[in-house]
Amino acid sequence: MELTELTAAERTAVAVEALREYPTGGFSGRGIVICAGGPKHLHCGWICIKMLRHLGCTLPIEVWHLGPEEIPEVVKRELAAISSLP
Repeated sequence: MELTELTAAERTAVAVEALREYPTGGFSGRGIVICAGGPKHLHCGWICIKMLRHLGCTLPIEVWHLGPEEIPEVVKRELAAISSLP
């Protein structure tokens, strides 16, 4: 089914029903998750992290992506350096 304004609500309901139960005890504390893989979104994630750090945010940051092909190894190392606390 193609995603359109007319089908979005139904597709969302199907996706929500397919979600697994939220895991207990697996997550704790505070942090930021940024979805930023691929050439279209990677630079936006980079800028977001740099701005958060510039503004004094010290929360840990995770960058979520779809796999190694979305983030080159050299960029992954640089992101790790700016997204974790010194």
